[in-house]
Amino acid sequence: MAEVVEVQPLDADRCEGLRPVVLEIRPAQRPALRPDEEQPVRTLLGVLVKWPATRAAPFAFGLLAARAPASAGAAAGSAYRARKCPTTRSAHIIEDDPVGSSSAFVEWQRALHVLTSDEAAAREWRRLRYRFAHRLGEALVGSADSEQEVKGPVLYGVWLHWGLLYIGQTLEAQRRLRDLPIGESHHLATTFPPEIWHRVVVIEWSKLPEATALIAEFSLDLIGLALEHGMQVRLRPLVNSERRTSAGGWRLVDWERSQSRGARAAVQIDMLLGAVQNLWDEAAKQRPGSIVSPVAYRVIFPERLVDRPAAP
Repeated sequence: MAEVVEVQPLDADRCEGLRPVVLEIRPAQRPALRPDEEQPVRTLLGVLVKWPATRAAPFAFGLLAARAPASAGAAAGSAYRARKCPTTRSAHIIEDDPVGSSSAFVEWQRALHVLTSDEAAAREWRRLRYRFAHRLGEALVGSADSEQEVKGPVLYGVWLHWGLLYIGQTLEAQRRLRDLPIGESHHLATTFPPEIWHRVVVIEWSKLPEATALIAEFSLDLIGLALEHGMQVRLRPLVNSERRTSAGGWRLVDWERSQSRGARAAVQIDMLLGAVQNLWDEAAKQRPGSIVSPVAYRVIFPERLVDRPAAP
């Protein structure tokens, strides 16, 4: 089975331009005992996955693991000699795969190491992500000089491919929605990167006729909290369904027994909640490319706004 490791050359001063690299290593032959060794020697083929920008195009080279037990494979701490430089170079594994190369988490972690492998790559990664976040924020809010700009109080939801992930509300759509994919003042994007969000729905509930009388009686803040609670109770999105604990665990949210301001006010906004639910259901059925001109809601498909990073 192939595995990807990062190696740090031990004698970089003897081979110009050597820096840590990320390699995919595949077994090239069965382990064998050499006459002068007490442990099997494992011969491996290393395929370059990421090389510093100062180097030439990717290439393949042979690696020889010295005193690597057959049962250990390419274990952390094994010494390698690469037959590439004019002088023999050694390498030391900095990080190994503790759970197997098929692990999606390990592949995700390694991909991030590749995308941030040096200062230039890290800078480009940061800029790439912000370009996307800015583009998504503008799509959610609209241009500031446009009549279609989303303003004031909104209710919004975020979907992954399998279904609804999160429901939130804000009184400051212009700021909050632009910040949503950046994550600097919002927790959602730190756990579920916006590059994998499938759909975002924004509903400007204050534009609905059912909201007029309520706005005259209650504060916008209270109505927004009540709508948020009511929709969470009906749809039970994953992120809203649990709360972190100080012990490092999670506790389930009991919406039915909640005594929050939103929960107490939710019973007084039934008509508005029903109208929002109808718009929500309509927006959730929209597909990319649909031609619609809704007055009070907006549907964005973030994945269609992603820039793919250039190949190394």
